[in-house]
Amino acid sequence: MPMWNDLDRALEGSGLTVKVGYAGWKSYGHGTPSKAESVGCHHTAGPPKGDTPSLNTVIYGRSDLPGPLCNLYLSRSGEVYLVAAGIGYHAGATLEPWQDNNSGIGIEAEATGVDPWPAHQYDVYARMCSHLAAYYHIPVGHVMGHKEICDPPGRKIDPNFGMDSFRDAVLKGGTVPVAPPAPTDFPDEEENAMLLLFSTDQLTDPEPGDPDADPPVPSKPATFRHGFHGQRSAEAGGGSQVAADAWAVFSTAWGGCHVSIAELNGAGGVHFLFGKPGEPAYVENNRAIPLHLGQGTRMVTVEGWRDSEGTVPSCDVYNLR
Repeated sequence: MPMWNDLDRALEGSGLTVKVGYAGWKSYGHGTPSKAESVGCHHTAGPPKGDTPSLNTVIYGRSDLPGPLCNLYLSRSGEVYLVAAGIGYHAGATLEPWQDNNSGIGIEAEATGVDPWPAHQYDVYARMCSHLAAYYHIPVGHVMGHKEICDPPGRKIDPNFGMDSFRDAVLKGGTVPVAPPAPTDFPDEEENAMLLLFSTDQLTDPEPGDPDADPPVPSKPATFRHGFHGQRSAEAGGGSQVAADAWAVFSTAWGGCHVSIAELNGAGGVHFLFGKPGEPAYVENNRAIPLHLGQGTRMVTVEGWRDSEGTVPSCDVYNLR
């Protein structure tokens, strides 16, 4: 069977905003899936704010589970992202074979998992599923929540809305408003991204050891520190007024990272908001870190180190406007 590289065509004519989440999505995945027999609906259980705080995670994965973690991703503002045409790790163990990663198109929708769903995002979710079901000839009864297909039952709670009512909305094709609500953050997600620069510093030289000594002295490899740093201006249009409250969200792939976050006032003053100088604190994947900025803050900086050279963290900083 071919990859599901026609996911974009399945959503043609839906009226939805469809974007490329991963440039190589048509060949991305954990192998080639079989015939699409179901749609698996999930929520990310991510941070409470931001339009796409979990996008990097569903694309690249977590330290304990490599990406992709879905085939399609739905942002809070109702934009659809193409993630992977191949198998995504979203379902885990399922009650029936046709519900698993190999046979089910996985959708991850940005939501905390405890808050009510915005009407617009809910309607987009229903319209997505309606078009996918029609295109791939999937019965609407096979549009199911993770909580309905997981084995053992009760292992999952997503998505946190009634699936029978949702399938009714899928049958009706959703009722998406003509104009979506204004996003609560920057309309261009790239404006939230902090550019991170990576470095690798050798801390100690290798020691050859002496196998002939009594007792033998083992060799020791060189040790390294895999660092990173970045900064974002906190000025609003070049002025001095900044948001009193902001937040940073770190996403990591292939490991974790330790981070220090500081604010700079432009006159040499530095105040650490998270972690300490030379003592960065461990950051969990997709954790939202609140930043309470002082009057006159001009810049927010991050620095720290990664678990390994293969760890690829990214940082989105919101509300610095």
